[in-house]
Parts: sequence; structure tokens; C-alpha cells
Amino acid sequence: SRVIPHDGTWLDRLVDSGRIDGLILIGQSDQSDVIDKVAARYAPIVVWGARLPGQRYLTVGSDNRLGGARAAEHLIAIGRRRLLYLGNASAPEFAERLAGFQDAVSRAGPGVAAAALDLHMTPDAAHLAIAKYLTEHPAPDAIFAASDVVAMSALRALRERGLSVPQDVAVVGYDDVTLAAHTAPALTTIRQDLVVGAKALIEILFRRI
Repeated sequence: SRVIPHDGTWLDRLVDSGRIDGLILIGQSDQSDVIDKVAARYAPIVVWGARLPGQRYLTVGSDNRLGGARAAEHLIAIGRRRLLYLGNASAPEFAERLAGFQDAVSRAGPGVAAAALDLHMTPDAAHLAIAKYLTEHPAPDAIFAASDVVAMSALRALRERGLSVPQDVAVVGYDDVTLAAHTAPALTTIRQDLVVGAKALIEILFRRI
């Protein structure tokens, strides 16, 4: 089930409930300190996401920094020069994708400029933030969204502004969710091998139990 953290004890309550034998967390948001505290006394926790320096809990995840770099490299290789990153820096995974994006932009030299828009990752909130940005700033010629959900919100906002994809603005997402192949146009995206990741999460959790 989906747990929405409201305070620093949400994970304690869950593991102490007597209702679970182990726990897989999909994403860590800004809750790494909370997870660390509980993992110090409760072993069967595995987290999908980025590894942070000094953390006590186990993570399974892809190389988010490399993924962000590959997205920017692709956009630069097809001739785009005004890039915009869309994501939420409070989540380590998205922060790493931004760092990789910035790495690639720096390597590209002075002819490439990049900006970042920090936003909530839900579809409606992302759409509103992107639409507002496009109203207040010149449109970029490329967007790298930290998730496919945000990329789809960008496609909607661009269409509402009369901008075509990919002619006016190229868009790259992240994850390769099933729906990404059914957008118009089909979404270019950085694929995470979620099947392999899920198997690793379950195998490690059983070992911890």
C-alpha cells in the first residue's frame, strides 16, 4: 500500500505494526534519515533508488547520473542548444539525474545553455508549473524530464502553447513506463530495467528476512 509520510515516525509505526515480515520501499524522497534510523534496528528493508553516502539501508537502483547524462547527450547530438530539466531535487534519484544532465551540458561547451525547473512530480502539478514556465520564459528547444509522467505533462503543456514535438521542442523522459509508447508522438525515454530491479529487490528482501 502507499504510505504518505507526515512525520518522523511513519516508518516506525509500519515496521512495529506486527503486520509485515519485510518491507520494500519504492523511492526514498527526502526520508533517508527516517529510513536510516529504522534500518539500524530492523533489517528486512530494501529501497528502490539511489545510494547515498553513509546510508545504513540497502538500495537497488540504476545509475541515475549516467542516465541524466545520456539524455542530455542525445538532445545535444540532435542539435538542441537550449535545454530545460524538469524534476524535483529533494529526491536523490532526481538530483542525480540533474547532476548527470549538467555534466553533459558542461562538456558540450559554451554553445549549449541549460536551465532547471523544480516542480512536484504529479501530473497536474507538473503541468501547471511547466505551463507557467512557458508563459514567462522563451521556450527551450529541448526538455529532459526526470520521469515519464512529467514528460507527458510537458507534451500536454507544449501542445497547448502551439509548440510541436519534436520539431519545436524535443522531449526525453525517464523510466520507459508502458504508457510512454502510446503518447503522441511516442516518447523518447531513458529505460530502467524494472524487471531485473524488482527481482533483485525481492531476492535481497528474502535474504534479509
